[in-house]
Amino acid sequence: MTPDLEAIGREIVKKCARVPLAAKVLGGIMCSKKEKDEWLSIQNNKIWELPEDQNRILPALKLSFNHLPSPSLKQCFAYCSVFSKDLEIEKDRLIQLWMAQGLLRPSQEGIWGFGGDKFPPWMTVNTNGSSSLLPLSNLLDIVLYRCKKCDHIPMLGHLPCLKSLWIDGMANVKSIGAEFYGYNHDDGTSYSATRPLFPALKTFRLRCMDNLVEWMLAAGVVFPCLEELSLSECPQLTIAPSHFPYLRDLSIHEINSSTPLANICSNLTTLMSLEIYESDLRELPSLSSPTIINCGKLEGLPEGLLCFPRLKSLEIGGFWEELNSFPNFDDILQLHQLRNLMLYGWPKLDSLPDQLQHLTALTFLSINNFDGLEALPEWLWNLSSLQHLSIESCKNLMYLPSLEAMRRLTKLDVLTIHKCPFLEERCVKESGPEWSKILHIPDVYC
Repeated sequence: MTPDLEAIGREIVKKCARVPLAAKVLGGIMCSKKEKDEWLSIQNNKIWELPEDQNRILPALKLSFNHLPSPSLKQCFAYCSVFSKDLEIEKDRLIQLWMAQGLLRPSQEGIWGFGGDKFPPWMTVNTNGSSSLLPLSNLLDIVLYRCKKCDHIPMLGHLPCLKSLWIDGMANVKSIGAEFYGYNHDDGTSYSATRPLFPALKTFRLRCMDNLVEWMLAAGVVFPCLEELSLSECPQLTIAPSHFPYLRDLSIHEINSSTPLANICSNLTTLMSLEIYESDLRELPSLSSPTIINCGKLEGLPEGLLCFPRLKSLEIGGFWEELNSFPNFDDILQLHQLRNLMLYGWPKLDSLPDQLQHLTALTFLSINNFDGLEALPEWLWNLSSLQHLSIESCKNLMYLPSLEAMRRLTKLDVLTIHKCPFLEERCVKESGPEWSKILHIPDVYC
């Protein structure tokens, strides 16, 4: 979380007036919001202008309703007002009523916080023995969110129109296998191996699957159109499929075994973007795609990993703590069009890579977590195109380059210093010993 979002979040918490339910409801909204303007829209919403003596849960509930991801979900929620207070109704019966009223859109389905241990029958019942299931066969997007008690994912591989699938927070699921793809030997249902599984799926996200160990490969043609795959916060995952013929974007977050990544990448020829961060990987397979890395146990990068002359943005760092310098940093010099570079250090590092001074096309440089760094190098002035310099969490940093060097950065418009206590104190306006070096910069944030 960025400092800006943290500050906004604290202000939103204050508006909850110590009402736990209000905080919980808002937390459900905020967890899917990543942009600053989205957080500000909630902080500054006029719904908070209710008189102070009003119940503070009402604004939170209203905001939660307003941020439901689709009009159809809002209609489903509003439909519940026809029932009398404290009336008990079975989930399946409620869903059938929604369907009867035409409230479930044919192109999108979201199941949020389902409390049962098995999904309702209407998700898995065949029609006249065919592979077309109602009411899901025309869906374009499916979200399964925090269905914590379910220990399996419903049969979805046969859906002919499904383009986007997001599965989040299904903590009881340990294996993704045959039933997910569309055939289940236990109950006798099957799907022809000659027909593609997930024939139209382009985006697939798996997140917060705490106990997921294996994601098995299916027989036949699978994921023939998948372009974007994201695996996030699946710490026990050790097995993943290996056939993704058109995958372009792959994101790996908090995956602690290198085997899933190796499997996924083993046959890739189309990958254009790979992101790996906050994962305890000890090695990486040979890859040929731009990479963003923040992995605390890596000792080096695969040969040729960074040979992408058109790459414009790169985030790199957080390697094995015993390393004395960045591994393979010379490869970065081949990135002649690199414009944005974010470097993450570790406690043992006491200097920036010298090769950095040759990246003269950089317009944005972010320096993070260099605890042993006490002074920025004099050669920083070589970065003649630099417009924004960000320095964060360098707890022992005290000195900027000389006054002459800083003034030679003629395009530098923005300087951000955060969580660098010594440097922040020395950059205090008008009185700090480093202030004279930065007073010419239009925007300084300390």
